[in-house]
Amino acid sequence: MRSSVSLAFLTLGHASVESLLCQPLPYLPRSVAQSPHLLLESQRETTAIWAEAYAEKDLDVLLGYTMEPYTQHNPLAPSGKAIAAAGLNITFSIPGLINNVTRVISDLNFVVLHTHRKQPGTIDKAIVDIFRLNGTCITEHWDVQQTMYANSTNPLAYF
Repeated sequence: MRSSVSLAFLTLGHASVESLLCQPLPYLPRSVAQSPHLLLESQRETTAIWAEAYAEKDLDVLLGYTMEPYTQHNPLAPSGKAIAAAGLNITFSIPGLINNVTRVISDLNFVVLHTHRKQPGTIDKAIVDIFRLNGTCITEHWDVQQTMYANSTNPLAYF
């Protein structure tokens, strides 16, 4: 699991996993922090790494890009990085769970993941996760989940 995430770091031109830790805006290089174009590019590189980590259920990488205060808007989960870690750990331990990230949309300081979640014994879900970023750190999360019914009237529904 770790090797392909490490490969993502290398393909983005970074020497090591350690060199790409979460960096809040004040700690980013001034040239990046003061340039919307460079900041967006940096956030997109970070997003590629944690989108893959999410699909691969790599909790360590995801938490490395999350900082306090972490605000959670899901009505079933309180805020806080430790609580998010516990929830993701439970989710990632579900046997046979597949999170297929189908789409990543990014704009300055916001990222959206559109995910097809497959879990044996349940109906698949289409999930949209919205993240607010501070530099390259996740600080806030919203999500919307939609059950993917087989008898959908619209053949283009979900994805």
